[in-house]
Amino acid sequence: MNSPHPINIPVSLANRAYNVQVGVGLAAQLPQVLKQLFPPPHSPKQVILVADRHIASLHGHALEHAFAVAGFRMLVHTLTVSEERKRIETLLPLIEPILASGIDRKTPLIALGGGLTMDMAGFLAAILLRGLPLIQVPTTLLAMVDASVGGKTGVNTAAGKNLLGAFHQPVHVMADVDLLRTLPPGQMAEGLAECIKHAALADWSRLDWLRDNLAAIKGFHLDTLRDLVAWNVTIKAAIVQADPTEQGIRAHLNLGHTFAHAIESVSGHRYSHGQAVGLGLAAAAHLSYKHGGAAAGGTGLTYAQSRQIIDLVHAAALPTTNLKLPVTALMAAMQHDKKTEAGRLRLILLRAPASPIIRSDIPAELVIDAWQSIGATI
Repeated sequence: MNSPHPINIPVSLANRAYNVQVGVGLAAQLPQVLKQLFPPPHSPKQVILVADRHIASLHGHALEHAFAVAGFRMLVHTLTVSEERKRIETLLPLIEPILASGIDRKTPLIALGGGLTMDMAGFLAAILLRGLPLIQVPTTLLAMVDASVGGKTGVNTAAGKNLLGAFHQPVHVMADVDLLRTLPPGQMAEGLAECIKHAALADWSRLDWLRDNLAAIKGFHLDTLRDLVAWNVTIKAAIVQADPTEQGIRAHLNLGHTFAHAIESVSGHRYSHGQAVGLGLAAAAHLSYKHGGAAAGGTGLTYAQSRQIIDLVHAAALPTTNLKLPVTALMAAMQHDKKTEAGRLRLILLRAPASPIIRSDIPAELVIDAWQSIGATI
């Protein structure tokens, strides 16, 4: 039986605190949440909805009706979302109409969609009037456990991924796992890559839990999904609270991502973000076994521990090999990653289970070996 009670995870920052609400059937309650967030005399008369066009066709009308019944005017703006369209040029046509609609700095902007929408709508909220209140309503597992929490927003440029952006924390995140039931087949695996990453970083025992509950997750068992999302948000919230602007340990969340961003770039986004992260986690696990900890006060992963990550990525229906992209291009793309420092590549590895370390001293030949372990070609 589905629990009627949502799980609330607080995110407490020096200049802002907000709740991530995880549960079943929450979306219809959003107007009432908004009234609690903005009590009189600061209650807004209108809200902006920025949504993935496909998601808007599924859920936008119900949300618009709920806000109308509650006395709000909703201004709906939709986006055709893809990695190729995750550019400032895609947002520009929205800016003048939104500004012309009479908004002020108390006008909430609601982001509805997956991770790309969270990033793009969040960036739009950050730059309009130097910052509008942002409410995130993620509709994919990937967005629920990752993109909607932590305030990182951005768009891509020709030079690389997410190089134009801002830290802009939401005022509320509503993760309604019931919305996941409209995902197309295979989309659940996208979010599982981030769940595996969080387990490897912070709670190794969760790797076994994920393996044992894969069928329930892929079968959209709502209680299991609620618990999965709440656990992942708790992990990410703790890291975000400790390092809101990614100056230190928040970089640990990039485990596998430097590899993943290079894969996305070199393949022309033929690999989705979740697929690229799966491959990146496999490469990072291999490198953590080969060279994870000896110079960092640890032992690295054992072969069996590295395989535990790789085998779970594979069980989640994500690729772990057969990359077949040239190593030279992948190594070059890594140098354009925003996590490089003074030309030195910074990689997140595991010096032991659930014990991440930032390494900027990994020899190029070992990084190349990691690429070859997932099928990159010389």
